[in-house]
Amino acid sequence: MNILKHPDIFLRLKSDEIKLPLTPEDKGLINIMKKTMYENNGIGLAAIQVGYQKRICVMDTTRSQSNPIVIINPQVVDSSEDHSEFTENCLSAPGINGYPRRNKWIKIKYTCE
Repeated sequence: MNILKHPDIFLRLKSDEIKLPLTPEDKGLINIMKKTMYENNGIGLAAIQVGYQKRICVMDTTRSQSNPIVIINPQVVDSSEDHSEFTENCLSAPGINGYPRRNKWIKIKYTCE
């Protein structure tokens, strides 16, 4: 699966909510996203990054390749007023390190796979 690269305009589109239960196509997409994330040494990948305008992301911050988290229809429900900046990398912007301003913490509501 190809990962879209910055400045592809598709990356800026708002993704669509997933209707539950998951379809076989959505489950297949999730499996391919996991494989793509690991093959590219990533710790997270959103469906929009691989050309699907769906609110799905996969992540594995342990890099163990054994326990990925699948997040469906995430919604931020609370966040800190304090911010921090630290270096980030993105599979859609290879070789570019950024220092985005992020909330120190967020609380999200989502559905698991």
